[in-house]
Amino acid sequence: MNIKFLREIAPKIALIKSLYYSIKFKGIVVIGRGTKFNIHPGGKIKFKDKRASIYIGIHFSVSSGSTLDIYKNGILLVGKSVGIHKGTKVVVKENAHFTIGDSSFINENSRVLCRKKIEIGDDSSIGWHCTIADTDSHGIYINNTLTNPDSSVVIGDKVWVCANTTITKGTLIESNCIVGTNSVVLGKHLLSNNVYAGQPLRKVKEFDSWGSL
Repeated sequence: MNIKFLREIAPKIALIKSLYYSIKFKGIVVIGRGTKFNIHPGGKIKFKDKRASIYIGIHFSVSSGSTLDIYKNGILLVGKSVGIHKGTKVVVKENAHFTIGDSSFINENSRVLCRKKIEIGDDSSIGWHCTIADTDSHGIYINNTLTNPDSSVVIGDKVWVCANTTITKGTLIESNCIVGTNSVVLGKHLLSNNVYAGQPLRKVKEFDSWGSL
């Protein structure tokens, strides 16, 4: 991080909390003011390498409270320059694993609930007001048998999930894929180089690549 960058974000971060968790987990943890940071006994943040970093509850214009809640033996594994932006809530339950790759971010006011395994690859963008969950949170039983078990969510590299999208358990989104605004992905397998959108979800068109304008 350069000096100019540090000067810009310094007024927006909870300095002591950031330093404490950076030392505790041996990586760069930058926490925005007002963020709730609950690491239960046995919960961990792990870093892929010495250059890995995570920014929680802060964007580069403002900071506002986010929530990170990691339960016993839950693990958040992050790559380089990971962002969890303002107003977003991430919950990693007991023994669950949530991975976010290099240069990926979750934009403002989104929700992630991980009870088993959620993976987001490198260079992926999760838009505003999105929900990602690998669980229904409540069990449905027939003859005392659970009919809706938790199931992993895997989002590949360079995936763009647009605003107000919901991604449910059992979903696999291959790399270089786009999911349009207001979509609902109900445990589907989405293929590379395609745009999907809608409720119900459907393939809209094929494409080669995407990037910032």
